[in-house]
Amino acid sequence: MSKNVFKNFFFNFFICTFLLFFCFLFLINKILDNNYFTSQYTDSLRSNLIDLPAEDICKIKLNQAYTSQTYDVAIFGNSRSLNISKVNIDLENQSFFNFSIPGQSFRNSIAIITELSKRKKLPKKIIVSYDFFEFGLPGDNQICFISFSDRIVNILGDFKFLLKKKLYYDGTIYIYNNFINEFKNFKYKISIIRIRTILKLFFLYPNKNSLLVYDDGSIQERIINDKKEYKFKFQREDKYQLIEKDFKHLSNLIKNKSELIIYVSPLEPSVFLDKNFKLSDNAKINKYRFLMLCKKFSFSCFNDLIIKNTDEPFWADSTHPPAKRMGEWISKVLKNAI
Repeated sequence: MSKNVFKNFFFNFFICTFLLFFCFLFLINKILDNNYFTSQYTDSLRSNLIDLPAEDICKIKLNQAYTSQTYDVAIFGNSRSLNISKVNIDLENQSFFNFSIPGQSFRNSIAIITELSKRKKLPKKIIVSYDFFEFGLPGDNQICFISFSDRIVNILGDFKFLLKKKLYYDGTIYIYNNFINEFKNFKYKISIIRIRTILKLFFLYPNKNSLLVYDDGSIQERIINDKKEYKFKFQREDKYQLIEKDFKHLSNLIKNKSELIIYVSPLEPSVFLDKNFKLSDNAKINKYRFLMLCKKFSFSCFNDLIIKNTDEPFWADSTHPPAKRMGEWISKVLKNAI
């Protein structure tokens, strides 16, 4: 009899603990529904967002868009465009938001644009940073599709596209990578760091040891006071077989709705002076497809962008241009190219 009582107690304790844990996670996720890009929150409080996984940052930035007027100008990209703020661009009273998500790729930018399109919140002018051709595809599973079911549908659609192209090996690797990424995302959801960060947001506890996050979605720039030697040691491993599918989808999204600019994120100029610098075979393929598809879909694409590094503000490293310089270039494009 005592054994049965112990078993029942253990079973009930396990069930209650399990339910309480998931109720706690549900409440934690509800905290992310707040609009943290309003003036009632400080830049140092928003600095906590840096410690959240990409999926959470996407959700918070999209919530901002859903509860605001449709933006006139918006930037999409990753850490290479995240520091560009409204003070860097001559907006002429136009509204602006930076939807860049650190550690993500061009594919993820398209996912955010897709989510905005669903809510009829597409910005009037969309600026997308496309990583230099030698970089791979971080965030390959487009985590910014908020609905898990939408992500699965999109993954299966990508897989079907690769099979139609008879790219069986690439399709298998793609499914495997997405499975691993979804597992990692689940791990992040229950991580102590994530839960602690969200609770800091809830209790309005600022993060004083991190870069500031501004109300336009941008992040404080890393300041480099002196020029240094800039090195570039990247070599592309993937061939981005889904680029044609992504460009077609992007074209359908913005057709007659928004003006689109895509620019290839520049490298620090001295990198090209290295006699050993040359594009890998995969990077050459990516560049060729990018330029071909830009022409096919009549996109305003900018390649071979040169951002000088002769005086302050200097580049943070070989792949992260200063926001002021990028803002000046974007201002000129907004005025002259569209």
